[in-house]
Amino acid sequence: MRAQAGYAAQQILGAIEILLNAHGSSAFADRHPLQRTWRAAGVAARHAGPVPAVGPEAYGKSLLDVDERVSLMV
Repeated sequence: MRAQAGYAAQQILGAIEILLNAHGSSAFADRHPLQRTWRAAGVAARHAGPVPAVGPEAYGKSLLDVDERVSLMV
């Protein structure tokens, strides 16, 4: 589930980037709703849950019955 959450987070960030590119630089104004969405999505995507590299590592360790925690390299 964590790997899928990471993938979904990356897809959402990509979609927001497309919207930002279509809207132009005014989308980065502090009062613009898209800027707030971009910032909030970026922060949420960097949480430990949906980080793309952590999910597959945790899943792989569970499949291999490895008791180590997720590496601190991510």
